[in-house]
Formats: sequence, structure tokens, C-alpha cells
Amino acid sequence: MPKLNATQIQQKYKEHLHATLLDFSCMGLKDVQIPINWSDNGINRNSSNNDKGEIYELYIGSLYKSEGYDVIPTGGSNDMGIDLLCRQGNNYVICIQCKYRTDKGLGVKDIFEFYGACKYYASQHLNETVSGAFWTTQRFNKGTKMFRVAESLGIKFFSGVLLPKDFQC
Repeated sequence: MPKLNATQIQQKYKEHLHATLLDFSCMGLKDVQIPINWSDNGINRNSSNNDKGEIYELYIGSLYKSEGYDVIPTGGSNDMGIDLLCRQGNNYVICIQCKYRTDKGLGVKDIFEFYGACKYYASQHLNETVSGAFWTTQRFNKGTKMFRVAESLGIKFFSGVLLPKDFQC
């Protein structure tokens, strides 16, 4: 399978933007101009799950960028469970956690950990309104404990969100 560089990934994103936005009509997304600033750094490497996770983060960030959010990747192992900060205006921030999983490894503890990270971020940024959104490729039914826990904590939970089928990474 050929590896894609950042420019090719961006082109694939452009090709799928309209179809993807239709899938996310529940978020109120619409067809607008293109995404995030893409970097070649780390994309054109061995296709481990970590690499796919980075591409997944860029993809989810692009959805928010297309809605007018400023998207800031937090990056690396020191992100405290927050992969992206999506800002709108001066004082509204959505903390985003992206989980690219090929296994069934997610559990409610992941939601609780993310909730803690959001609360900690909010405690350090008292002048901002902070919310959280958890995105995963793993599919959960709406009535599952994952959805119920996320909802009870005020976290938007997006399950089964895959990269477009012909993304190759």
C-alpha cells in the first residue's frame, strides 16, 4: 500500500469533505472552505497505529477548522488526554480527544480520564468556557454505558467515526 504525504492526504480530505460533512450533520457542519494547516512532519512514515492516530487527529481537526474554529494540536505524550483545542472567539474552547483504535480497547475509564483532563484545563483557564468532545473509530451503540457516562458528564461522544475508505496511511 503506498504511503501518502501531507499534500496527498489533504487532497484526499478535499475529495471526501462533502460526503463527510453530510455524515456529521448532527454537528451542524456544512460545506465550507478547507481545513487545517497540514505538515509533512511525521505523516509519511511507517503506518503504525500511532501514525494513523496522528492522521485521525488531523482529520477530526479539519472538521472543526471547516466550521471556523481555530484548531491547536496539543501534541505528544504530554497532552494530558487532550489532543486538540478548538477555539471559537476569545473565550470558547472545545477540548478534543481522538482515539484511533483497531481493537476493542476503549472503556468508560477513558471517558473519565478525558473528563478529568477537561476539568483540569478549565481550572487553568477560568476566563474560558470549556467543553469536551471524544471521537473514536471504535463503534458503540447509543444506549451503551460509554454514551451514558459521556452524556452525564457533558461530553459529546462520537463513535465509529472512520477515516474515509481510500485514505491509505
